[in-house]
Amino acid sequence: MALTKGYDINSPDGFGMYVDTIYSTPELAEVGFKEWILRFGYQGYYRDSNRNMIPLNELRQNCKLVEFEFDSTEFDGDFI
Repeated sequence: MALTKGYDINSPDGFGMYVDTIYSTPELAEVGFKEWILRFGYQGYYRDSNRNMIPLNELRQNCKLVEFEFDSTEFDGDFI
């Protein structure tokens, strides 16, 4: 088993941005976050599981950068 360090940004609900993408650096995770919030641009906010509306300009401060190790030989997604 080959463990590799990865990064992601978890939403206010505690979920990663994409189920099939892991980032190799915190900086690339931040770039991914800027792409991810575009999904909510039309409505102008993110609604969490408690039905709270979080304005997009406040969303990053409500999300968490996470560092973890994963088995790169078993991951079928994108490692950027």
